[in-house]
Amino acid sequence: IKVDMQLQTEDLVIKEKHFGRVTGRGEYRYRWRRENLFSTSFEGKNLSGRLEYDLNRRTLKLDFSELAFDEKLLGVEQSLSGSFAGRMFADFNKKTLSLEGNVKDMIFQDIQINSADLSLGLDYKEKPKGEVSFASDVLELKGRFYEKDFWGLLKVRGLPYQRENVRARVFYEGYISYVAGTPESLGRGYLSDLYIYNRFIGRSDFNLILKGQDFLVSGEGTGFKLNASGNIKDESIKGVLTFTGFNFQERGIGLSNIVGLVSFEVIDKKVQAEGRLEGKLSQEKVQTLANLEFNIKLLEGKPEGEFKSILKNVKLGDLEFKNGLLVGSVKNQKLILTYSLEEKLKGSGIFSLSDYTFNTEGRWEGELKGSFLMISYRLRSCSKTACKGELVGRAKFKDITIPINARFDYKGEMLRANVKGFDFRRGPIKVRVGELRLEEGKIFFSGGSV
Repeated sequence: IKVDMQLQTEDLVIKEKHFGRVTGRGEYRYRWRRENLFSTSFEGKNLSGRLEYDLNRRTLKLDFSELAFDEKLLGVEQSLSGSFAGRMFADFNKKTLSLEGNVKDMIFQDIQINSADLSLGLDYKEKPKGEVSFASDVLELKGRFYEKDFWGLLKVRGLPYQRENVRARVFYEGYISYVAGTPESLGRGYLSDLYIYNRFIGRSDFNLILKGQDFLVSGEGTGFKLNASGNIKDESIKGVLTFTGFNFQERGIGLSNIVGLVSFEVIDKKVQAEGRLEGKLSQEKVQTLANLEFNIKLLEGKPEGEFKSILKNVKLGDLEFKNGLLVGSVKNQKLILTYSLEEKLKGSGIFSLSDYTFNTEGRWEGELKGSFLMISYRLRSCSKTACKGELVGRAKFKDITIPINARFDYKGEMLRANVKGFDFRRGPIKVRVGELRLEEGKIFFSGGSV
């Protein structure tokens, strides 16, 4: 007996997944004591292949050219999608099932895998049990399952990771299980190309203990160590960073040989950190050893808090100071600070963290290269390429006192300056110096007299 047939359904539903209209062409063949077989092709949106069912042997063979899947089809809660091409074979007498094929364009939560080989062996004589293997270029999972429980090994090789202000490539190898609805893992790995708030950290090795939604992690990188605990579901983490010679550079500011402890906590996308650090700071012609205490909060990458830094061996170009003090606070993207150097220099300023401009004013009173200066200064709207400022005071060279009243304004390569004229007397001699101006690269001097 041979029967040709055509199949059609307007909306094929498997579990809760809808495939829409599916059509097929097939046949039924029967030979006495030899053959009792039904076979058909099927084709629809995101579903195509061929089915063959042997009624005598009670075996089913499915060859999928394409099978789109998601969390509804597989009966899982996590977000999942992808496409499968391969073969499934089921023996209803032996109560076994095997599956082999390739998974493409798989997205699991935030993880994307372009291609992976999948194999599965299932025995359901009593309760479902078997083996599964999933292997791609970045992720490999092998193990055994019994009903809804799973035990196996997980290998991750350079899986891209990005969450909030952290991105890296993950390498990991360890034991993994899912028993009674609780995931567990124990292993070690490392993060390469680690960036935090777009700042390059490098490589960080770590050990991981995961039980349910809670985890313990210990890590180590170049110049730092980490011990922390947290919860995956609420995206929280709390721990201690130990710096053992960490080096860092940001916008021309170099921090080197940093040592100390920082306690931190991240919860509800809020970061709070406090600690004490020591290290060397350098920027162009500025160098100092700093001892820093701070308590800072970060909300969406914007800091708020207070800090205090004791400075030692300060170098500003050719000038050297034994000690100094820097006290400040951060709020509304502004760094507000006061500073002093050996009681000679005292001032305050505001630095903008949004456009990196600053304003500062203060007073210098002390010796400077053979002279004694008493000068008040004010700098406004300063950046790397522009600044406005004024100096008012007096300078004493031996027994001569010279008043100072000057203003300047530069932008790019253009500098304008104005120094008011002054008089000074030495014995019976009176000297008058006229005004000095600098504009467009030219010096204008109003002269002088004796």
